[in-house]
Amino acid sequence: MKRKKYSLVLFACLGLLLINSCGNGEYEGKMVANQIGVVVDDLASGKQLMELYGYGTIYDPRFDTELRKDSCYLINFNIDTLSSENSPASVDANGYKTVRMLDVIPIDRGVIRELPASDTALVYENEQLIANPIGASYAYHDRGRLILFTSYRKYPEQASNWILSYDPENRMSDTNGKSLYTLYLRSTIEWLQKDPNDSTRTLTAVSPNAFDIKSFMDQIETDEAAKGRSEFYFNIRYLSAAKVENDTLRLTWSTTDSLLFRVK
Repeated sequence: MKRKKYSLVLFACLGLLLINSCGNGEYEGKMVANQIGVVVDDLASGKQLMELYGYGTIYDPRFDTELRKDSCYLINFNIDTLSSENSPASVDANGYKTVRMLDVIPIDRGVIRELPASDTALVYENEQLIANPIGASYAYHDRGRLILFTSYRKYPEQASNWILSYDPENRMSDTNGKSLYTLYLRSTIEWLQKDPNDSTRTLTAVSPNAFDIKSFMDQIETDEAAKGRSEFYFNIRYLSAAKVENDTLRLTWSTTDSLLFRVK
């Protein structure tokens, strides 16, 4: 089955910013900001290109030396739309647009794991609560990355580890002929300089993560095609609260709205 791009339901906090600047009529520059891309090898040219979500493929010679293959990035760049290398004929021949990279931020890469449902009754060591697992934005890239922007309270001295999982025995429910797949997002703290008692120093942070779920999605596509279905749903459960009541630890698992994906 040929893969198509999946729908992007919410993309508010990563809106496309275009800034046009015209000089003497011989140059038209555009700054394009906050794009999600995966670095890939181009066998024909021997270059490292970046495939962007919803924008196309771009190239800057710095990609070859400064970026890593198969890694995911947030990138800001300038593009000269009037240059010969970005003429329609050149772009069609090369398969990419030539740009000048301005800023680039690596997006942490994670994997999806199989964990039983009973795992949700346990608290991990140094587990942190999650305010919102998609921070108003998510995207599924053709290269098989589920990109989440997660909001949480952060200490300046901490790093965070992110875990995405599903229950292999109960990964899908069927409601009115629609398949709903449930994923679980969790996070643990890695202390760089431990001072967990000073809660006044926490701040709200948003962490971008790119989870490699290609094999998981490929299997879902096969299953859904066998049922004659062209769309399915995900939701994400996350640990949003934990407290002790009458010597019993009570965990609150919140759930996102269902996320619609289509395969054509």
